[in-house]
Amino acid sequence: MRVFLDTNVLVSAFATRGICADLLGIVIAERVLVVSEAVLRELRRVLDDKFGVPPGTIGEVEEFLRR
Repeated sequence: MRVFLDTNVLVSAFATRGICADLLGIVIAERVLVVSEAVLRELRRVLDDKFGVPPGTIGEVEEFLRR
């Protein structure tokens, strides 16, 4: 089964340890995660602008989601 998670869920999954992180872990382990280019762009912007995540870390997050 393919699963699409929106930007808010992905940001929460990487920014905090909670239900969104748990959900992402389950999806990665048991399903096929579908991520659009638009969501990846928005995720990069939010992680940079709102959370100040370093560019290298953002790149690692993006690479992880593209697998």
